[in-house]
Order: sequence, then C-alpha cells, then structure tokens
Amino acid sequence: MKKLMFLLIGMFLSISLFSQHEKISTLKDPLYENIKPSTFFQQKKTKYDYKNYIWQPGDRYNPTVAGVCSFFIPGLGQIATGEPGRGIVFFLGFTTSTAVFYSSLIKIAESEYEFGKSDGESSSGHKATALFSGMITTAIWIGSIIDATNCAKINNLYFRDKHKVSIEPNINFLSSDISYGLSLKFNF
Repeated sequence: MKKLMFLLIGMFLSISLFSQHEKISTLKDPLYENIKPSTFFQQKKTKYDYKNYIWQPGDRYNPTVAGVCSFFIPGLGQIATGEPGRGIVFFLGFTTSTAVFYSSLIKIAESEYEFGKSDGESSSGHKATALFSGMITTAIWIGSIIDATNCAKINNLYFRDKHKVSIEPNINFLSSDISYGLSLKFNF
C-alpha cells in the first residue's frame, strides 16, 4: 500500500512539474503577460466556449483521454491537460472525502456487528456522515471527470488561437497611391 501511495505521489509530482513548465512558457505570451498564474485558466475560460469545441487533428490535449484519466484517479486529467493546481485540489478533496466515508463505515460496522449490540442512536450519526461523505465523494469524482474534459477543450482552443494563420485583406486609402492586397499573419 505504501509503495502504491509513493508511486501515485511521484506520478502526480512529475506530471505537475511538467505541466507547470508548459504553463510558465505560455505565460510569456504578450496577450496574457498581465495575468496572474492563479487566474490564467479563468481568463481563458471566459474567452473560449468549450461547448462549441470540435476535436481536430493536431490538438494538444484529447478530452476523452483527460476524462478517462480522471475516471481512474480524480485530478489526473486536469494535471495531464496542464492544470496541476486544479488536479491537486480535486485529488485531495476526493481522498479526504473517501477517507471520511470509509472511516464512518468502519465505525458503523464496529458499533453494530462487533459488539453485538444494535444501538441505533450511536450509529445514526455515523450513518449520516457516511451518507453525506459518500455523496460528496461521488460529486467530486463526477465533477473531476467533467472538469478534465472541459480543461482539455479550453486549453486546445487557446492553443489553436495562439498558433493560427490568418489571411486578411489590406486596402490602403490614406496615401496618394491606393494599394490593396492580402496580408498573411502567423501567430507563434
């Protein structure tokens, strides 16, 4: 069990360090140079609508893979899509609520079955805690899956916008010679 925990912690740290390196390199973008890193995703979320997203070849993150990652380990999909802070919050929330859920189940089992007494009043508080923490755990798990897919979509839309090629008409009436043509614009 300890080996599994160390493996999971090592995996989270390595993915979050890689994602943090990508996040720092994207913060050098002149469009986002005045934005604090903690609000960077919120700014992208207000600019891009993930509901109109259609996956295209060449997108950096796959929303399905992000959702599957968060299905197995809540928060891993967010970390894999470049949002390590969000992923760690989902993981810690899920593990905390799961620990409360299982500890209350153990206390219910001890009070009812091990001692041979069925004192309804002593275990009713544990039953309510188990029910509430089970609902919280399920909500965090489902929310992590949905949020991971949305993070992948929003980050893909951001990178599409950052690396796009546009052709714009150019007509100049201000000088004595009227010039017109097309200008090609690359964003890197």
